[in-house]
Amino acid sequence: MSHNRTDLENTLTAYGVLVANKPSAIGQVNGDSSSIQNFLSIVQRQKSDSLLYLTVENTGFKIHALVQCFDVKGTLLWEERITNRVSITWEGATRNVVDQLKKRLKLRVGKPGLPSR
Repeated sequence: MSHNRTDLENTLTAYGVLVANKPSAIGQVNGDSSSIQNFLSIVQRQKSDSLLYLTVENTGFKIHALVQCFDVKGTLLWEERITNRVSITWEGATRNVVDQLKKRLKLRVGKPGLPSR
């Protein structure tokens, strides 16, 4: 999903959101390094306003995505849950989730967690 992560970063930038980790130095992680607290410490060091945390679960041809937005203190500002419609291919399922994420994130631009320029 790394290509799609870049697609989401580019979309947010096109919407006018300042993306602190562009080009992305953060990729797929496992274990403690993926904890929200660990990412919040990075956000605080970068002097960013918020953390957009994406969790993706693949269960065959169904993909579940959870986007959570936290302020620098770790308070949950909002979240979006997305499950793809049934798709025959992995690529189709992934594209469906990314397209839904783009639409939902666009509605959040300029509001808490996704300030625009």
